Amino acid sequence: MIGTTPGRAHAAAESAGTRRHGRVLLVLPRADHVRGYAPLASVLADRGVEPIVVTGARDVPVRGEARRVAAEFYGAAGGGLSWLRLVLRREITARQLMRRLAPDALVVPSDVSDALSAFVAAARRRRLPVVYVQGVPVFADFPRLNAQMHALRSRSRRFAGAAVQSLLRMVGIHVATGAKAVLGSRADHVLVMDEVQRQIHVRAGVPAERVRVTGAPFVDRLVALRRAFDGDARTRALAAVGIDGRVALVLTKSLHRLGWTTRAMHETLVREMVAAVRGELPGWVCLVKLHPTEMVDEYRALLPDDANVRVVRDAPVEELLLASDVAVSLGTSGAALSARVLGTRLIVVTHPSIPMLGAHGDVAVDGGTVRSAAELRRRLRELRAATAPPAAAPTLDQVWADGRASERIADVLRAIVPSPPAGWRG
Repeated sequence: MIGTTPGRAHAAAESAGTRRHGRVLLVLPRADHVRGYAPLASVLADRGVEPIVVTGARDVPVRGEARRVAAEFYGAAGGGLSWLRLVLRREITARQLMRRLAPDALVVPSDVSDALSAFVAAARRRRLPVVYVQGVPVFADFPRLNAQMHALRSRSRRFAGAAVQSLLRMVGIHVATGAKAVLGSRADHVLVMDEVQRQIHVRAGVPAERVRVTGAPFVDRLVALRRAFDGDARTRALAAVGIDGRVALVLTKSLHRLGWTTRAMHETLVREMVAAVRGELPGWVCLVKLHPTEMVDEYRALLPDDANVRVVRDAPVEELLLASDVAVSLGTSGAALSARVLGTRLIVVTHPSIPMLGAHGDVAVDGGTVRSAAELRRRLRELRAATAPPAAAPTLDQVWADGRASERIADVLRAIVPSPPAGWRG
């Protein structure tokens, strides 16, 4: 089911009987996408381009300038008929929205993920420009690790995935069940956060002429949050998740969904992280922040029934990072990089059998990484005994941290979308 909520700017344009300068569809499946791209939506509206946000994050508000459309992107872990129903709904939704909303361009945080394949394909059919705006940092050797992940699967699973993908494509349904394509490879314009990320995408196989450095809207948001965050903001952030006291934030990653390990190994690692926090930081709240593609119900039986263990999914991770006394991350990730940028104490938990967990060399730094439950417990004991505050937040010169990335991206989009004829009224 598709629901639409008009924003203030859209309502004003409709009441005036005029169409604004172009219409951009921002397809943002997850809560972190909606928050991270919020600065871009605001600037687009200021530039006279109508932003429409399509998202599955029902409890996360969009900025008043944007129109919101609700759509389903993810389901509980499983397969078979439930998965087929989900991908069919996504395909139908993408086609309906493209036809009904008639955007001039499509903006996506990934042009190759399963959740977004149907929208990218629908834009291609309508000959609309697809713009990949970077939403998280990409690690330097991601093509090799993607290939390695694919090779780890059994031959029968790889064959089945390719066969299912081909059969569904024959009937017009687009999924990404086989070997993962390179981020940016299916987009017309690839807008990345810094020169390092530009080089990573080009080396991975994205044509250099499609890639430009603009900065990233999620970094704009981090810069603004860090500047404004104070004691009152911390209190509000913790109160929103029912916490008052010291907090250890545990960041999970859906390893078994991504194909990097078994569900049993994933659950073992999460249990060990939570047990270490409970054992070494008595009286602290262990706040488990799920990856946006994970479901809270999957963790109810996994974690102990303890008032000091809380699980959240769509709560804003950046505010929680600023409010927490330490973040313990299952591997490196966009959230872990945000912790580094924001100056939060960070411990990265890796495992020798899972290369993905240490993929971001810029995050998995010496002294901030542990490779066993025993190492994690030792680090937490040291933290409990420490009295010094965390190190000051690093400078952000390397990630276009002037807070104006969204303006540069909006200028690119403003140049892409067509101008309506003089005097034209919709």
